[in-house]
Amino acid sequence: MVKFYKDICKGKSRTSGIFYGNRFHKFFNHESHQKCLFKEVAVLHEIEEVIRLIKDGQWHTLEAIMRQSKLPKFKTSKILEFLANYDFIDLNSKHQKAKATPSLEKFLKENQTY
Repeated sequence: MVKFYKDICKGKSRTSGIFYGNRFHKFFNHESHQKCLFKEVAVLHEIEEVIRLIKDGQWHTLEAIMRQSKLPKFKTSKILEFLANYDFIDLNSKHQKAKATPSLEKFLKENQTY
């Protein structure tokens, strides 16, 4: 059960919990797991906020993104690195700027998620 909890908090497969039967239900009602889920949801909201700020395809400085999102520099940098690793944004590390890629802009417009 501890391994399953660690896997979920690390973002590994959530479907593996099905095999825990009744213990699975008890596990998800456990306070420490609820804290883990709240943390994951908070991170997703932070990522969503950064995407919302840069979705226009224009270059935005790290400072401007930090100021508007009210996130610390370290967290903002990590979110931008994550988005760049999956080609959601173009990241200019030298000048500390970021912008949404055309494919992300197209996806957001087609799905009207923001």
